[in-house]
Amino acid sequence: MSVQKEFLEYCEAARYSAYISENLDVLPCSFYDKINAEKLYNKSLLDIWNNNDLFVNHRKKLKFNNCANFCDKYNDCHGGCPIYDINNICKK
Repeated sequence: MSVQKEFLEYCEAARYSAYISENLDVLPCSFYDKINAEKLYNKSLLDIWNNNDLFVNHRKKLKFNNCANFCDKYNDCHGGCPIYDINNICKK
């Protein structure tokens, strides 16, 4: 199946955005289990962004995605979603 790159949005979680629920749970994105969420009323958003393990590990997954080393479509999807196998346009 062919996917037009204009319809792809690569993962911005923990790069440019975060998910904040109505209960002030802060996660890299809404796909994460809220059980592991940091509470915004316990820490500042900046502290969570820079130091919370979920955010740090999410960025590591994105940074060390080996797709960048071999896939000519990496600039379109940036490796897809690091949590679920969605929005990937190449075979890994």
